[in-house]
Amino acid sequence: MEMKKFISLLFTLLFVFGVFYSCRSVPESEPLWLVDLEQAYPQKEFFAKVGSGNSAADAILSAQTELASYFSTNIKQIVESTNLMEENTDGSVDKAKSVRVYAVSTTDLDFFAMEKTEPFYRKDDKKWYAAVYINRAKAWNQFEPLVRDSMNSFYSVFNLTKNQNDPLEKIKIYKAAQKEGEEFINRLYKAVILSKERTEKTFGEGRKTYASIPGLIQKEKGRCILYFNVNEDYAGMIRAKINQIFTNLKFPVTETESNAFYKVQVKLDYNQNNEEDLIVMNPSLNVHFLNGDGVKYVYDAALERVLSYNIDKAKKTSCSQAVQNLDDNLEKDFLLKTEIGK
Repeated sequence: MEMKKFISLLFTLLFVFGVFYSCRSVPESEPLWLVDLEQAYPQKEFFAKVGSGNSAADAILSAQTELASYFSTNIKQIVESTNLMEENTDGSVDKAKSVRVYAVSTTDLDFFAMEKTEPFYRKDDKKWYAAVYINRAKAWNQFEPLVRDSMNSFYSVFNLTKNQNDPLEKIKIYKAAQKEGEEFINRLYKAVILSKERTEKTFGEGRKTYASIPGLIQKEKGRCILYFNVNEDYAGMIRAKINQIFTNLKFPVTETESNAFYKVQVKLDYNQNNEEDLIVMNPSLNVHFLNGDGVKYVYDAALERVLSYNIDKAKKTSCSQAVQNLDDNLEKDFLLKTEIGK
């Protein structure tokens, strides 16, 4: 009888130890996202990345960095592989040169409704793992108001052209709108990654409007027909130089004043003050851009003193100085003061 009890107790203990040992020998089940990320978060619906580190926090940060890098790379590829932005009057299209910000930081991911898994510690390699993921539809819904706000800011500047007829003023506004629209376009690229179809449907008109700006600027430049009136000019030197400068800026020039939108009045004053036989000149240069509304632009320059015993030589030297001054300064000064850029 005692032997039966002993054998029964022995079997019971062996069973308990067997169960305990088997429980300890079975490894902890790994989460699906660590085994098969695509199955856990299909690419059609999610962006997801896994990171690892010596701590749970390091693993999450690693995953966020991977995801941010993925976004940056894809945004750059979209910018460089698509003719998304700048459309010219002749129908040709330039890639956007104004968009410089491709990078997406880890803090930017908050705008995309980023979520994260519970970190998992893998005993085999003594590392923590975590996944971060973004639901495309949810992220687009959260990001859409930011894109809309920046588009509205762009239009608030762009629409100022509707009440403006002066071509220089319209070019100035278009340039300002182009600058204001950079944030809109940067956000648009990011929205395209989340959903190209929804982004185009919602913001396609805004994109096309932004894309039309270079062509609209060229159209207004075509209206900036210039007529030059030069009062003192040795052998046509000044007229030739000023014609070259504005032709390079794509402004049309006419020989008939009535055909011009702007009259460009160029005045060279010799400010001559002779000392006996010596001819002394303190030349000054003045350029006025005029139209029916008044003066649109003024450029003034004092030139170097000229000393000569020959009046023809003195005038030639003064004109040469004027030409050099115009060549060095006029284009830069004109673009700066009119705020139209190049």
